[in-house]
Amino acid sequence: MIKAFPQETKPFNWLFGVFDGHGPHGEIMSQFAAEQVPIVLDKKLKDIWNKYMPSIQVLQQDIMKQK
Repeated sequence: MIKAFPQETKPFNWLFGVFDGHGPHGEIMSQFAAEQVPIVLDKKLKDIWNKYMPSIQVLQQDIMKQK
């Protein structure tokens, strides 16, 4: 399974993962991880973006004013 990560990004922003299940239920766990890891990471990155981006934009504006 190949997915763009984070979602809605430029095509060259990719994260690849190999979920190679082992044991009696390894294939189920690897499928679960392949489906859920991108969803969880995408949510966490969006949370970080939303939390810090306003401050970063203010800093950028302050820097541009100083030039």
